[in-house]
Amino acid sequence: MNSPRWRALIQSMRPDLDRQQLIELVMTVGVIGMTFALVGLMILRLSGNAEPVAQQPKSDQQPKAVSFDHSEVELGKFQVTMTTMKQLRAGHGQGNVHILQFSASVMVQSGTRTQNVKDAFKQYRGRLHATIDSATRSATEDELRDPGLDVLRGKIRTRVNRLLGDDVVDEVIVSDFRYYRL
Repeated sequence: MNSPRWRALIQSMRPDLDRQQLIELVMTVGVIGMTFALVGLMILRLSGNAEPVAQQPKSDQQPKAVSFDHSEVELGKFQVTMTTMKQLRAGHGQGNVHILQFSASVMVQSGTRTQNVKDAFKQYRGRLHATIDSATRSATEDELRDPGLDVLRGKIRTRVNRLLGDDVVDEVIVSDFRYYRL
């Protein structure tokens, strides 16, 4: 900003420009540029996914077959309320509170593993709820809008297996899923 070329350019445009006017000019150009950038980003955000529907990846529509060598273990009902400072600064009525309600179960191999998992879930109920709460809070809005909740279920599976210290959970089932934005 203090280079001789810059000063020569400014002086050639307007020879009587003083330092204060130069600062105001640069600030005005910067604000106008930022405004165009923000408007462009808002347009991109509101336009959604630009890919044609035919080119978008198709999710697996077929439900997984029931396996008789697995047992379903219920984790419970969960309600997670999420807000961020960014959302709180958005103001009243701007969708700054997200509430998720769902029931969750896991599929584990039948036999002694099922009983071990049930016992661990009873013993570490608080840690289990905190683990699922953390996995849910880390999900993005796009992941929560996915009809199959594939990414969210994968995060819960990974974190529950990490909590148990073994890869015993083969699948997570999420039912009665409700997502509210207030």
